[in-house]
Parts: sequence; structure tokens; C-alpha cells
Amino acid sequence: SICWILSMLVGAAFAKLSAVPIMLLVSVLFVLVNVTLERLTSSILEKLLSKRRSREIFLTVFVLAMVSLNLLNPLMQKYGSEAKSYFLKILPYIVWLPGSLSGSALQASMHGNYRAFLFAFSGLLCWFVVLTLLLWRRFAAQFAGEETSESAAPALVRKKTRREPAIGSDKPGFLPPRVSAVYAKEFHYMTRNGFTFMSLVIPPVMVLFFTMQFSNLLSHNPNYKPWLHLFYPGMMAYMILILLSPAYNSFAFEGKGIQTYFMSPANFRDIFLGKNLFVLTLVAIELLLVLSMLTWRIGWPGAPLFVSTIGAAIFAVLGQLTIANWSSLSFPKKMELGKMKGQRNSGVAIWTAFGVQIGLSGICALILAAGVWTRNLWLPVITFAGLTVVVSAGYGASLSALNDLAQRKKELLIETLCR
Repeated sequence: SICWILSMLVGAAFAKLSAVPIMLLVSVLFVLVNVTLERLTSSILEKLLSKRRSREIFLTVFVLAMVSLNLLNPLMQKYGSEAKSYFLKILPYIVWLPGSLSGSALQASMHGNYRAFLFAFSGLLCWFVVLTLLLWRRFAAQFAGEETSESAAPALVRKKTRREPAIGSDKPGFLPPRVSAVYAKEFHYMTRNGFTFMSLVIPPVMVLFFTMQFSNLLSHNPNYKPWLHLFYPGMMAYMILILLSPAYNSFAFEGKGIQTYFMSPANFRDIFLGKNLFVLTLVAIELLLVLSMLTWRIGWPGAPLFVSTIGAAIFAVLGQLTIANWSSLSFPKKMELGKMKGQRNSGVAIWTAFGVQIGLSGICALILAAGVWTRNLWLPVITFAGLTVVVSAGYGASLSALNDLAQRKKELLIETLCR
């Protein structure tokens, strides 16, 4: 920006040399305002990003804002004319910003209106004074020894009291105690990991984006309307791909706590059952939300397709959980809460997840297509119900074999997750 300001000064010198001193004065003050604002913003962000929770919230909001930019074009196409009038109403409130004050000061000086020039220049000077005072306060707090570490501050040693359990009455009462304890632990892990919440918000946002894009296409060509109902199974597959990927590495955030599982009386059947039930809860909530949004945005697809979509989702989820549990024991990888860099499953687990997802999606697509070819729209419902019974039986049988597999993979799990 300084190069652009210098270029404007050179151009003003060739056009009107007498305007250079005032323009130079306003430019120097404008640069000082911007430098002070940049240092103040950097200092505030440094304090915010020093904490894991605020770091997660900031990155989550930033990523969601980037994803939401996809909605800008459809919104402008639909509400562009109305938005223009609102923007024009906002313009008078922007004249108090430093850039507008600098331009007003230069314009007033060119026309010889020194009263308006002093008013605009005084406003720019007020910005500089206020920002300087705020920056002084931040620097004073830093040089006074501001504590930004996440570790606990030194405190007096107090007499030990009875320790409250980490997980209390929030355990689901309708589940066995061991299963409900794992279920509650997974819920607490999710609340500590802001990026998990981000993965839960992305599917509804993408539903809005795709439906808005295709609604504009539909307004120009109504022949595409029958194809819009394919969004139901399509978004179901996309949602399951996002939500079930962590299940292929379900011990990622356990760390040294994996040793507790081997020392506790709980068997891995109960451990995986608690983890899988929590995943099923998330999938059920997201499925209900996505289907509700699709019904609102596209319309009711008819009972056969709606029930078939739900049946396909149940079949796909139960079919993946068996393989996901095996992958969690066979290909573990340690992850840390609140970090994005390098936080991905092992290569084998990723390819396994993709392969299983593609295979099950292909089976679901063939079944849905068979209903169309045979002109029997309830055929997929019956087929998915039968397949769900089969995969449920296979899932139940696989849980009993997880204890032996966990014992065989014990050294691998402890070595990988405790390093």
C-alpha cells in the first residue's frame, strides 16, 4: 500500500505541485493509523490464539466463513437488486472509517474548503490517538508479564478433598454402565474438539449451497425438476462419508488412556458398542437435519424415496461400523485435540474408508436404480430392510471377536498412542 501511496504522490506532483504537502501529511497519518491498527490486531489475535479453545473457535469460524462464500453467488443472483439498495443505505456510515476520512480531507483541500479538511483530518487523528492508546495498553500488559500459557497458574497447596468423578449423572441411564460411560466420554471428547463441531455444520451448509445452485438452474429449465430428488441419496452418502471417517480411527484421541482399557474390567465389546452408539446418534441427528432441509428446499420426494434413503443410510452405517472397528485396532494413529496440521488417519485407514464407502454407495445406487427399472418404488425399501438385518447380525457377531483382536494388537496400540 505504501507503493501505491508513493505513486499517487508522484502523480500529484506532476499534476499539481502545491497539493503535495497536504497530501503527504494526510498520507503519513493514514500510514501510521494502518500500522497501529495492524499491530493492535496482531497483538489481540496473539492473545486469542494462545488458548486452545479460542484457537478452535477462530479456525472453525474462519473455515465456515470460507465455505459460506460459496453461497455468495446464488444469494446475489436471487437478492442482488434488493441487496444493492441496502448497501447504498450503509454507505453513509462508512465515511467515518480512516480511508474515507483521508479521501475527504484530500478532496476538501483541493477545493479550498479548509473547514471540511480540518474536520476530516481531526477525525483521522482521533483514530490514530485511540488506536495508539489501545496498543499502549496491550504492550503494557505484555511487558508486565501477561500469562498466556494454558498451564495452570501457581497456587497454594490445599488439603486434598474427595475427588468428584469426571463423568457423573450425565451418562445415559438406558444403557449398561460400561457402555454408557464410554458413550458419555465420547460426548465430552466431542465438546472439547471444536473441529468436530465444524464437521457437523458443513453438511447442512453444503445442502444450502447445492440446492440454491440447482434452484437457479431449475428456474431456467424446469425439465431438471425430477432429478432434484436425487439429492436425497446423494447428500446422505456425502454426510456419511464425513461423519464416519473418524470411526476408522476411533482411538485417535485416547493417548495414554488406551492403557486404561486394557487394565479395566470393561471388554472391548462394550467399549466399541459405546463408541458406535455415539456415532449412530450423531448420524441420526445429522440425517434428520439434512432430510428436513432438503424437504424444505426441494420438496417432498414421495414416501418410497424418503424411506429408501433412510434405509440406505442405516444399511451403509451398520455395514461400515464392522470394518471401522477392525481398522481402529489394526491401523491406529495418534491425534491431538485442537490441532489441524497432520490430523488425519493412517493411509491404510483412509483408503479402507474410501473403498468401503464407494462399494456401499454403489450397492445402494444399484438397489435404487432397480426400483426405477422395475417400476416398483417400494422394492428398495424391502431390499434395504433385508440387508440391514444381515449387516446387523454381522455387526453383532463381530463385536464378540474384538476382544481377541484387541489383545493381539495390544502392543501396537500402546506403542502408537502412547508415544
